[in-house]
Amino acid sequence: MRMSKSRLENPLTAGSLLQDNGLSEALKKDEAFQVLSKIRSSSAFWKKEQSNLMAMIRQQGTPALFVTLSVAETKWPELLVDISEEDACNLPHEEKARILKNTWKPPHGSFGNFSIKDYYYRIEFQHRGSPHAHMMLWLEGAPSINFETTDPVVKEANRRDVCAFVDTVMTSNAHHPDFDDNFKELVVSRQHHHHTKTCFKKNKKIQSCRFAIPIFPMDETIVLDPLPNRNNSDYARWGKQVRKYLEDNYDTLGSSDLTFNQFINIFDLGKSDYIMAVRSTLKMSKIFLKRELKHACVNQFNSKILRMHRANIDIQYI
Repeated sequence: MRMSKSRLENPLTAGSLLQDNGLSEALKKDEAFQVLSKIRSSSAFWKKEQSNLMAMIRQQGTPALFVTLSVAETKWPELLVDISEEDACNLPHEEKARILKNTWKPPHGSFGNFSIKDYYYRIEFQHRGSPHAHMMLWLEGAPSINFETTDPVVKEANRRDVCAFVDTVMTSNAHHPDFDDNFKELVVSRQHHHHTKTCFKKNKKIQSCRFAIPIFPMDETIVLDPLPNRNNSDYARWGKQVRKYLEDNYDTLGSSDLTFNQFINIFDLGKSDYIMAVRSTLKMSKIFLKRELKHACVNQFNSKILRMHRANIDIQYI
């Protein structure tokens, strides 16, 4: 930070800047300004970016989706092939622009009838030097969960709309009948989660994946809230039993042919009790996608983005 002598009304002291809002008030009145705010990756730069993002959220509301795109450069053959300038120029500019536009434009874009209203993204680099992108997307007409209503009918209708939207833009089903064999193999190779040391939180006596994988199977997409009393002995015990089964059978879940009903029958639970058991494990409301047991370790994906990107993606409803 530097002081602006021309706009300084009162002397700035260390004590005044350390007071609550002292620094922010000085910046607001142009009595001081931050240096390095335009230098990428500096603290001042990301402070400014945070302010810009918060302004977008205040103006447009909560984003609909959080998407992460990683790279798989060793799996992208076109990067290993030299393309001549002549080949690259064969396609007219207008045609390139049309293809790129239609890639995201409704109704044939990645998000169906929901067009992208705005976005924010940040590029980060992994230890191996490859970039990945984190982005927030605002979609036109995307429903949001109404946590304010106490009317059960309104609440049910709202959550039904949210689940329908989620089913439109993402899935965990690697064996969907609309997918060809090549794409199914792509899903398995890019989206199947494999535990690494980064999965597990440090200094924890009980090691569990921070991504909560394997994920609880469901026979339909559903929004679940945590139980008011998470210490209910039966539900908590059942929830731990299901979680332990998934973790103990992590290596063989992908080849399981158990249906949802067969899976919950292992624990002598009906669907309602199973739902309560899952809720006992939650600390906040969460959406669970329709998911077979064999897809418990498959990270959800958008099929059109994955088909184009051909590298690991993560997509979450916010």
